Amino acid sequence: RAGPGECFGETALLTGAPRNATVRCVSERCALVSIGVDEFHRIVRRSTVVEDALEGVAKSRRIDATASTNATEA
Repeated sequence: RAGPGECFGETALLTGAPRNATVRCVSERCALVSIGVDEFHRIVRRSTVVEDALEGVAKSRRIDATASTNATEA
């Protein structure tokens, strides 16, 4: 579950890989910001802080997905 201030879709935008998540709002009060791929890359190029943070999120999700896959296969 994502909470306030969290993001999704960063892995596909950072790597060019197909998106691998479906997101649904579970509350009637939900505000989302959609950023196109070109704007996303402009933002990331301007700020190494943003780039590092998003790469950290993507890395953490890859680790979680790998652990989940390994647990399922065991």
